[in-house]
Amino acid sequence: MALETIRFDIQNFLKTPEDRAGILEAALQDGDPDLIAAVKADIREAQRRNGIGPDEPKATDEQA
Repeated sequence: MALETIRFDIQNFLKTPEDRAGILEAALQDGDPDLIAAVKADIREAQRRNGIGPDEPKATDEQA
């Protein structure tokens, strides 16, 4: 029986600020600089794909 694989793309799972914060927090706790850099790149790509630019306003407690 052949092993069936599917493509996994983390950016599909980083849609909310909470998702992005959670993965970044986990990387920071790990402390590996290469992992942190990779996660930050994934977050930037997810934001680009979801139309969230670096100049987009950030949600704050006052706006919620």
